Amino acid sequence: MKKLQFTVGSSGSQKGRMLICPECLESVSQTDIETYSACPYCNHHFEQNSELEDFILRPVVDHWMEQYMPRQRDGLYINNKPVC
Repeated sequence: MKKLQFTVGSSGSQKGRMLICPECLESVSQTDIETYSACPYCNHHFEQNSELEDFILRPVVDHWMEQYMPRQRDGLYINNKPVC
């Protein structure tokens, strides 16, 4: 199993964290994965794993944390590791 690679986009429509497709090396957004469940450029199907799940759910969790727990966010830890 190949480890997923990520990058951070900062311009135009590629703001935020992006997934690099291991087949065509295009940047794929969280919305693309949810909509197509595969790379929209080469139709590569990503293996379902916790890393991909975290990538998809991260914006939802970040929004919830900012909205409902803004002060507690900096002090949250799971298994002695800070939640980022």
